[in-house]
Amino acid sequence: FIPAGRFQMGDSFAEGGSEELPVHSVVLGAFYIDKYEVTQALWDSVYQWAATNEYEFEKAGTGSGSNYPVYDVTWSDMIKWCNARSEREGLVPCYYTDPSQTEACRQGDFWDLSNSCVNWTASGYRLPTEAQWERAARGGPSGQRYPWGNQADPTKANYGSVEPGPLPAGSFAPNGYGLHDMAGNVWEWCWDWYDAEYYASSSYSSHGPPTNPGSYLRVYRGGCSYSTSNSCRAACRFYSMGAHQPIGFRTVRFAESI
Repeated sequence: FIPAGRFQMGDSFAEGGSEELPVHSVVLGAFYIDKYEVTQALWDSVYQWAATNEYEFEKAGTGSGSNYPVYDVTWSDMIKWCNARSEREGLVPCYYTDPSQTEACRQGDFWDLSNSCVNWTASGYRLPTEAQWERAARGGPSGQRYPWGNQADPTKANYGSVEPGPLPAGSFAPNGYGLHDMAGNVWEWCWDWYDAEYYASSSYSSHGPPTNPGSYLRVYRGGCSYSTSNSCRAACRFYSMGAHQPIGFRTVRFAESI
């Protein structure tokens, strides 16, 4: 459980790129977030249920074992997987094919979904927004570099590996919110479109750009096993147009509005 509150989002140490600036205040409602990155076992169990319930996926997902994080999954597949996880548990899905929100995303490519296609207060699972991810990653104190504090420490997370590869989920101590692997291991997809200049917008909200800003890029966060410590900073932003092998994810659920 991540409590409602205000936090400072962005690079307060002036060591990242301009896309991490300006540091700005964001107010979030309370939410729940997975304690661990989605594992191969969890992915497979939902994937298998979905396959018999009118869902179709592009990729089966990759993992090093049942308790390792899944990766090499497309952003669009995660949208469908989140809906499948919700429906399997009798929850209301969050993602819909258009703003009318009458048909849940189950088949097809949903890369170009806008914010209006999301039921933000539904009981089901969805990807965290950038703001939710960053607040959760910091573990409490707003502005610290890493989930554990301000100093780089390879004993706190799986990064900088000579032989890169994820470790089992939860191999390192949790942060102040009880979350494991918010830095290193595998990158984690967020909901938001990537816009390098969005932080400068006076209308910045917790949901990111409402529609595709023209980049066709989605954000991922947190670093992976072969990342440098700089890429594992809570403020660091990366982006992609598709699946990358070291990118996994974790999900969130609504708790209360602001």
